[in-house]
Amino acid sequence: MSTSLPLSGLDDMQNFVVIRPFRWQTLNMDILGTRQATCLFFPISGARAFEEVAEQLTFVIRSGAYEVGDRLPNIDELSRLMSVSKPTVGQGLKLLVDAGLVRVIRGVNGGAEVLSNAPPTKPLSDASPTKNFSFQKLVEARKPIEIEIALLASKNGSEKDFRKLQETVQLLAKHQLGEQSEKTFYDQQFHYLLGRISRNQVLARYQHQILERLYYEMARRDFFSKEDIQSVIDWHTDTLNALRKGDRKKIVKVVSGHLAPLEEYAKSLANTFSS
Repeated sequence: MSTSLPLSGLDDMQNFVVIRPFRWQTLNMDILGTRQATCLFFPISGARAFEEVAEQLTFVIRSGAYEVGDRLPNIDELSRLMSVSKPTVGQGLKLLVDAGLVRVIRGVNGGAEVLSNAPPTKPLSDASPTKNFSFQKLVEARKPIEIEIALLASKNGSEKDFRKLQETVQLLAKHQLGEQSEKTFYDQQFHYLLGRISRNQVLARYQHQILERLYYEMARRDFFSKEDIQSVIDWHTDTLNALRKGDRKKIVKVVSGHLAPLEEYAKSLANTFSS
């Protein structure tokens, strides 16, 4: 089991860890440089603050700040970090429990333990700022964010970082004949890892908000069953090669090409509804 992570910021995460708690192998690595220390959690306000609690906790799980088997900060600490009451934190945690992401352990040594980091099968809550946007708008917004993340990853990433990306490609190739949930997970991990290597938490959080909703909508529309996984593997490999070379034009071209099938699919949906 991996050890619990410190709370001072994403930059405190050390060591790349491959964990095999269930079916999926997950990746952990240093996220931000020490001069870009950023807190994991932020103050919350609003009538439905518990949903924002759930959204922030989901982000730190999906992005790899907390791995399967890790303990989240206790309720007192989360209450302090997010500037909300302990009952509000409890409500947010309940959403994660109901979704199968965490389990609550009672007692003096209890807490919330991460059970899963799998892609969502349904929206966790209505707190996401992407909830009111159409599938087409989500696809449209994803492209410039993914391109900028890839450019920053090329600039800020190390060879060690790129080897971690390569491992996600290898894991996707290994499971390309497996269950759809496995393939979706490893595809998603490549993009989340890019966000982390970019060392820009603002872009990484925007990416998360879009991916969280978009992957749910793609699954609901059965997009993944139509996707050519070998093409995804090839695009990820080409992206990685462009990152290593630092070729900005190539990075933009490859990322744009990778997202083109989804853009075409979104256009076909728009044409169907407008006809």
